[in-house]
Amino acid sequence: SRRARDKYHNLKDDDLMKNIFNSGRYKDKVGMKIPDWMIIEEMKQTEHYRMYAEVFGIDVPRIKSQPTDSTQGTHKIPSTPRSTHLTSPAPVPTIDKSDELILQDTSKVSLAKHKSRQEQEARENVALVEKHLAYEEIEKMVEGQEHVIDDSSIPRNDEHN
Repeated sequence: SRRARDKYHNLKDDDLMKNIFNSGRYKDKVGMKIPDWMIIEEMKQTEHYRMYAEVFGIDVPRIKSQPTDSTQGTHKIPSTPRSTHLTSPAPVPTIDKSDELILQDTSKVSLAKHKSRQEQEARENVALVEKHLAYEEIEKMVEGQEHVIDDSSIPRNDEHN
């Protein structure tokens, strides 16, 4: 994934940055813990946040179960205990795997932009062709007018009116 490393500064290769950001309990990890106030709820719903949470051992609290009404008017709370830890559906990717994921995402975005540009060019080409066809149609009508005899120049016999 050399291409991914060309576009981004990779902490894996920068000892000075690793020493700055990897202090305390995160010495074996690349990067830094992001302050909670900087992370919005939409971010927490992403796969990248789940990987981040797993790497830094962040507890992701779940919403506690609310009491449910029964048909007899009593309240009951589900008895199954809920874990406060987020369970990762897959192992946390390595740095190389992360670089590969970034490259895949970049490729998808690039492909989407290219496709969008092609669609825009196609729309512009259709508009140009339609404009050209309209121009040709006008030219044909003008040429047709040149071959029509102007009846105002023909003398009229006013006796038949």
